[in-house]
Amino acid sequence: MTQATVTLAHIGRQVLGWLAGPLAAALLLVLAFPPFSLWPLAGVAVAPLLRATLRTARWWSAFLQGWLTGTLFYYFSAGWISHSMIHYGEISFPLAHLLTLAVAATLGFFTGLFTLAIQVTSRYRQEWGLVAAPFAWVTAEFLRLNLAEMGWNHLGYALARQPLLIQIARFTSVLGVSFWLVAIASGLLYALWGKKQALQTGVGFVILILLIVADGWRTVRALANRPAAGTVDVVAVQPLVPVLLESERDYQEALTRHLALSGQGLTEARSAVRVTVWPESQMGFRTDDETEPARAVMQALTRERQTYLLFNGIRRADERFYNLAALMNPDGTIKSEYRKVHLLPFGEYIPLRSLFSQIGFTPLAIDAQPATQPTVTVLEKGKIGASICFESTFPSLSADLRRQGAGVFINIANDGWFGHTAASAQHLNHLIFRAVENQLDTVRVTNTGTSACILANGSVREHTALFVPVVRTWTVSLRSEGEPLTFYAAHGDLFAWLCGAVTVVAMVSGQVYSRGRNKKST
Repeated sequence: MTQATVTLAHIGRQVLGWLAGPLAAALLLVLAFPPFSLWPLAGVAVAPLLRATLRTARWWSAFLQGWLTGTLFYYFSAGWISHSMIHYGEISFPLAHLLTLAVAATLGFFTGLFTLAIQVTSRYRQEWGLVAAPFAWVTAEFLRLNLAEMGWNHLGYALARQPLLIQIARFTSVLGVSFWLVAIASGLLYALWGKKQALQTGVGFVILILLIVADGWRTVRALANRPAAGTVDVVAVQPLVPVLLESERDYQEALTRHLALSGQGLTEARSAVRVTVWPESQMGFRTDDETEPARAVMQALTRERQTYLLFNGIRRADERFYNLAALMNPDGTIKSEYRKVHLLPFGEYIPLRSLFSQIGFTPLAIDAQPATQPTVTVLEKGKIGASICFESTFPSLSADLRRQGAGVFINIANDGWFGHTAASAQHLNHLIFRAVENQLDTVRVTNTGTSACILANGSVREHTALFVPVVRTWTVSLRSEGEPLTFYAAHGDLFAWLCGAVTVVAMVSGQVYSRGRNKKST
């Protein structure tokens, strides 16, 4: 065997060793989320990446390992975004996946910041890196949400369907669940260091899980027995409007389905307050135009059936438009509007439009206009906290609506752009946490599914199938403005800011102690 062969084999082993941690972590993360939903893996998913980071001597190498993990995770867990590019954006298959990879790499950058923080913190002692890991992970997720405006698939969302394990979110938002999942991964690594550490970790795990489950059980039970200040019947219409309305006939057929399903659902309504909800779709109902073709039909529905109607509409704003949720009174007048605050990149506006126009990607003729702040829509005896589509991923938005007096959350969405993929199931997971964080019943009404009724404790009472025109009538609690807020609704992202402060202190301490040790050794 030649020296060159030996050297090449050595390099190959080093490369594989470097890749092992990121690849294993990315695989476990993908499997923890829909469509696989192997949620117990969320507690160990970060461990391989964390172990690789602790074994890495250079900060840039640790950063690249984290970046690779995050990029692979987002590409394979949310790769469904390429579906709309290919089928509706007239983008070629290779370019669509290249753009998807670019988005994934942007989001993965923040996972790289996590591993960078751990590498710097652990320079003096590896135990510091393990202790700092949950704080650094929360900080990275919080930065991703606020800088990239993309909170999709935070680690904690993997546990959305486990109400007993997520009630801490009423204090910390979903980030608190991410925190203790990474703490478990850190504990597993610590347990591998010896028998003493294994015993300490085992005892710690038992105590942690018992505390989480006990708190979850007590909270879920208390919310299930909480008396309602009032109720509202929500008629959730899932009309299956085509993603592309290609003719007037398509429009009329879709409008007919809206009306037929609404009438069917209203026959089951029994509460004094009834809200019929039409989801986000391509119908494009104009709220600033009295000659809107569907206006008379909508007014007839509300007057004859004495129902409020919450529907998706648009309103012109100079050269742009607002995407909004409008509330029509039982007398046929439009009472109030919620204008979308967080717009979807490439769906409602094109980031760096001039750059993308050079590669032929400008499917939007005009961009939407974001609202400056969220507003509640007002019923006669309560308030609705409405949100539109992926705004469900912003915990602070729902908390703001709750502070304004929202007594129930209603999210309208159109996941039809993404076909039969995991997008809708992942989307629903975010709404479950908004319910828990604010302890409000939450209804998700979609064009193509999955529509769902979520109780204040995070339990999904019922959900619909994908791509089936259907209507459901759900009686939900309507909380009053005077009821106490949860800690998260009252104080916002205090926990996330605390984690950020701890992360900065840990990194500075690791760097300072590392320099001190280096000086002593010289």
